[in-house]
This record gives sequence, structure tokens and C-alpha cells, in this order.
Amino acid sequence: MRVRKTGGMADLDDSEPLGGWGLVPVPVVEAVHALNRKILRNGQHLDGLVWPKKPRDVQDLLRMSVSDAHKVARASTDLRALLTAYAHRFHQPRPVMADLARAQEATPQGIPRRYGQANVDALTALLSDEPDIEVILAGLPSLALLDLTDFSGAVGRAAKAMRDEGVRPRSAARLKAEERGRAGAERKRQLDGVLSPIRKQDYGG
Repeated sequence: MRVRKTGGMADLDDSEPLGGWGLVPVPVVEAVHALNRKILRNGQHLDGLVWPKKPRDVQDLLRMSVSDAHKVARASTDLRALLTAYAHRFHQPRPVMADLARAQEATPQGIPRRYGQANVDALTALLSDEPDIEVILAGLPSLALLDLTDFSGAVGRAAKAMRDEGVRPRSAARLKAEERGRAGAERKRQLDGVLSPIRKQDYGG
């Protein structure tokens, strides 16, 4: 792999592979681009708002600007979490985490707090041959089903199938509630397994 200078910046020449270095999978790259488009689109809308030069009702302007800022912040948070989780948990060989920590004004010890299990689950689903679209959306909540239909490969096919079937993805909150319900049922089953022999002894069964 050669490094060439363009416009004062160093670009990598992908025409020659460099042994020993890993490649970022296409679904991860597509997720990065999808989140960045969210940031750019809402940022551009915010930049295009025209503020009056004379006193007037600016309620709508304030509402729209706050909404745009919120969407930018949410997508930015998702993007940072996605990249950090991928670098920390998936990429091989593992990147220099101290360098990535400095890039986001964190310590290496603080890197695991920059993402959550939902982000890890979303990455696992992105990289699966049978991706769970609901898990991806739960881990990257600023994305929508429509965004995933633009992906190539298995993610795009699964998202299109869900859209065409008219299936509405469950929210992250609903998925968590269902997971808690399953965990509670499993704990009850295990407890019943422990208590059942005791009850039989108590009642002479």
C-alpha cells in the first residue's frame, strides 16, 4: 500500500494490500456513512434557517433548531459509539486504544464507557449473515428502517424484506422489556426447580 499526497493530506492507496492489517467490513462502513448523512442533513437544515432581523414570533424557528441540534447530537453519539465499539471489540489487529482515547478526550480506561452492550449487539448483527434488523436499530437508534434499506448485502436485503412485509420494528424500549420478561421467567423457572423438591418433602410428596 502506497501513501500519496493530495491537497496537503496523506491518502492511502488501496491498490496494494498491506499485510497484517485488517479491513473494516462493508456493513460497518455503510453504517458510518448513514449516520454521517444524518448529521450532515440535519446540520444543513439548521444552517439554512433564516432568523429575523426584527422582533417577531420565533417559536417555530426555536423548535426546528432545537430539533435539528438534538438529531445531530443523537446521530453523533451513535457514530462515536459505533466506531469506538468496533475498534475496541471487533477490529483485528486491535488499534492503539490510547490514540483513539485521546481523539475523543478520554482515557484508555474510559473507552468502554463510550459505548454500551446495545452498540456491541448492533455491530454483531451488522456483521451477521442473518442480521437482526431490530437489534441494529435498537443499538443505533438515530437510524431508521429506511436507512438500512440502502445498505448492500445481507443487511439491505433483510431491511427491504421487513419493509415489504409491512413489519414495524419494535422499539429499543420494547425489546428491553421483552428481554427482562424472558430473564424473569427464566429465573422463576430455575427457582421453581430448586423449590419443587423441597415442597414435595414438606408435604410428604
